[in-house]
Amino acid sequence: MTQIPSIEEALQRADEAIAKRMEYVREALEARQALIEIEEANERERTELEERIKARTKPAQQEDRKAYRGAVRAGWTEQELREIGLPEPGSTATPKRRPRRKPKPKSNTPPTPVAEPHDQHSDSGATPA
Repeated sequence: MTQIPSIEEALQRADEAIAKRMEYVREALEARQALIEIEEANERERTELEERIKARTKPAQQEDRKAYRGAVRAGWTEQELREIGLPEPGSTATPKRRPRRKPKPKSNTPPTPVAEPHDQHSDSGATPA
């Protein structure tokens, strides 16, 4: 016959079991918190990097606009500049290339199906299964 533990012993065992299970929850929470902190740091770094990139790019963009306006003042039209591959500043970073034209189909009628070769060995007229 099994001996039933006292109430205090049973509660002690239950507390120990809960404490072991709680350690897994603690580890999961700590790992999640570490992940959140890394993601927040990454976002701060990303924001700082984007600001540095904008600061580095801004003078070049200003110079680009100034040079483009100079070309227009020198007599070039925006249309002519676009045609030679220099779009208006801010519209695109690089000129777009024209896509190649696909060859047009020769006819709108569907192709005729190819006849299957006739079986010379079978003269019974039965169709193969």
